[in-house]
Amino acid sequence: MRILDLGCGPNKAAGAIGLDHHPASDADVLANIEGGYFPFADNSFDRVICSHVIEHMRYPVGLMEEIWRVLKAGGTVQIKTPHYTHWTSWGDPTHYHHFGSHALRQFTYQSTVYYKCNYSMVSMDLRCHTITAKAMKALFGQERYERSFAKFFPISEIIAELRKEPMP
Repeated sequence: MRILDLGCGPNKAAGAIGLDHHPASDADVLANIEGGYFPFADNSFDRVICSHVIEHMRYPVGLMEEIWRVLKAGGTVQIKTPHYTHWTSWGDPTHYHHFGSHALRQFTYQSTVYYKCNYSMVSMDLRCHTITAKAMKALFGQERYERSFAKFFPISEIIAELRKEPMP
C-alpha cells in the first residue's frame, strides 16, 4: 500500500512518503502544497493522510482536487482538522478556514460543476473531550449534536475518511 503523508511536518506516518514545504520537516519530497500541484503522477497512492493541513490552505477545494488526482481509484484520504467551535481553530493565525462536518461533506455531493473531484464518505468522527459532550453526542447523534450543542460544548476535531469515486 502506497501512502502519502501530506504536510507531514516533523511526525511523518510510518511507511509513508512525506510531502511538506518546510525543510525542517520529515518530508521525503519538498514542494509548495499551496501551489495546487503535487509532484506525483496521477493515481499514485492508495491512501493520503491530511492531518491539520486543509485549514491552512487558501483554496481547500484545489487541495481536495489535487488529492483526488494522486489517489488511485477507490483510494482514501483521511482529513483531520480542528472543528470551528473549538478555540484551536481560531487560535492559530495561519488558519484560513474553519471547518464543520458539513464543509467536508460538500466533497461527497455530485457537484462536478464546482469541483474536479468526487468522493464518498467512509466515516466522520466529531471528537469531543468532555464527558457531558460525549454523552450528548451519543444520545442525540453527531449531526444533531454539532447543529444544536457544539456551541456550548465544543467539538475539538473532525476526523473524516473519504473514498475517491469516479467522476460522473
